[in-house]
Amino acid sequence: MTAALHDLLSVIPALDEAEFTQLVDAVFLRMRSQYGTLPLSEEQWAEKLDHSITQAKQGQKSEAGTLTARIRSIYG
Repeated sequence: MTAALHDLLSVIPALDEAEFTQLVDAVFLRMRSQYGTLPLSEEQWAEKLDHSITQAKQGQKSEAGTLTARIRSIYG
């Protein structure tokens, strides 16, 4: 799984806009089918990001750098 995910992520910069949109739509479809979630609007994403940043500043959540390091240590 890790290698497949790495391969997928490495392809993203080479995708044109239509291919990228198709990929995003496929991810949202999978999320919706697995977890019953709907895609968030741009405003909802911004609100979630603001909330997470506030929590990180207050020490309630790890900062992005910490999370990135943790993800890299798990998935290489």
